[in-house]
Amino acid sequence: MSSQDVKVQEIDVIRLYNQKFGDFLVAITEHIHLLQQRLQEKQEELQQVVQDIKEEKEKVEDEIRGACEQYEDAYNHGTYETVRHPDGSTSSHFKPDYEYIRRCREEKEHLEGHVRHVVQQCAEEGHHHLLRAVQMYNELNSRSKKLETEYQNYVQQGRLYLDKVEQYIDQYKESELNVQQ
Repeated sequence: MSSQDVKVQEIDVIRLYNQKFGDFLVAITEHIHLLQQRLQEKQEELQQVVQDIKEEKEKVEDEIRGACEQYEDAYNHGTYETVRHPDGSTSSHFKPDYEYIRRCREEKEHLEGHVRHVVQQCAEEGHHHLLRAVQMYNELNSRSKKLETEYQNYVQQGRLYLDKVEQYIDQYKESELNVQQ
């Protein structure tokens, strides 16, 4: 051998490195898929929260309808009072329960005003956050797929290069062994 020749003691090191390079791709791919799975789970959880908010909003609307009906019916609550007239006759008339009417009106106004407003805000914010989460999920999913493809190409090219290096070293060893014999 001349002094310019490369001395290769162990080709097994290159083979092992090539194998580890492939293992690296498998590990990265598994992590990317796990990330995508977790992102999908979080998106589904947020969709469920938005659905729960929508159902609560429907319940509040039902409560508001009930309060409106109760307020309208409140004028029918009261007592009949009997009035004795000076001529000895009696008559009765209906006296509404104004306190009950007031409480029904206040409940109706509270539900139609403050509660409906808060529920509407929650629903809008939930919808906004869901849209943002879907947008972020799509972006992260797209980027992770791109990253996976880039790593696959990178590792594939690296492994091809290492395979060629192995092949060249094997050829060099064979030619040197044949020359020295």
